[in-house]
Amino acid sequence: MEKEAKAGGSGREREELETLTITKVAEVSAAIDGAKHVDEVIRALHSLAALLFPVDSPLVAGVILDERSRNQILSVVLPKDGERNCWKNAFYRGSAFPALSRILLYNVASKWLADFPKLARKQVYDSFFVEGPTTEIVQALVPSLKQKGSTKDDFNVICSNIERYYSHVNYQIVDFVLRCNHSVNN
Repeated sequence: MEKEAKAGGSGREREELETLTITKVAEVSAAIDGAKHVDEVIRALHSLAALLFPVDSPLVAGVILDERSRNQILSVVLPKDGERNCWKNAFYRGSAFPALSRILLYNVASKWLADFPKLARKQVYDSFFVEGPTTEIVQALVPSLKQKGSTKDDFNVICSNIERYYSHVNYQIVDFVLRCNHSVNN
């Protein structure tokens, strides 16, 4: 049983969790489509990001102007680390991340991202592209560069996301090298 929990549960449990992640992405998408203010978009993305990553909810809530959105962010029940890993695996290994990445790239980035406070952008937008498995992220970002019918603005948004992703990867590499050098010198 412990082995199943580490792997994300049995096949049936994994399928159920993948269905839940797709349902959650649909809820987030509907909330974003109906949003009238950037706080509503941040709240919607936070509701999913908090299931997948160690999001600093009080920090995110601190940059939200709308009291209702702020209270909803602070009331999100956070999963335990083991549960979070299961959610994250189901999200990235299934069809939920490709669906959300299109929403992030073509809806959120083009209509809302410029209005995101920097802290919120890092916690609830960038985290989807910098905290997930590299292969799945690249598979979502690179094909977007070739989308026919995309506008120049869409292309620029996609390039901006790729730049942020590679900047994060570069940071991780530098941090790793510095830690290795530090441990060798001590």
